[in-house]
Amino acid sequence: MSDTKPANVQKRDTTFKQEHGAVAHLLKRKPEQAIARAVRGAQKLLDEAQNKQALNVLTLVKPILAKRPEAEQTEYWMMLATIHQAMGNPLAAQRAEENIRG
Repeated sequence: MSDTKPANVQKRDTTFKQEHGAVAHLLKRKPEQAIARAVRGAQKLLDEAQNKQALNVLTLVKPILAKRPEAEQTEYWMMLATIHQAMGNPLAAQRAEENIRG
């Protein structure tokens, strides 16, 4: 039996590794771009129904969130709410939305 994975598992692993790596790299080198990339990467993973991986990629930028402009913080909280909705957790989504309002 071969060690190859089915095509859909390979794509899933590749997308997650790619997005996770890109965000981790930006956190170290260009933190001003990290939140936008994390939001974009999380959306890409959500489109592929990888909700937990999307949450993982998005939460990488949590340590720098407070230091970023309000518009970037709003993007983060909106994406977090979207991920929680996709995972079927409306209470967590509501808490994320409350962070947007203040």
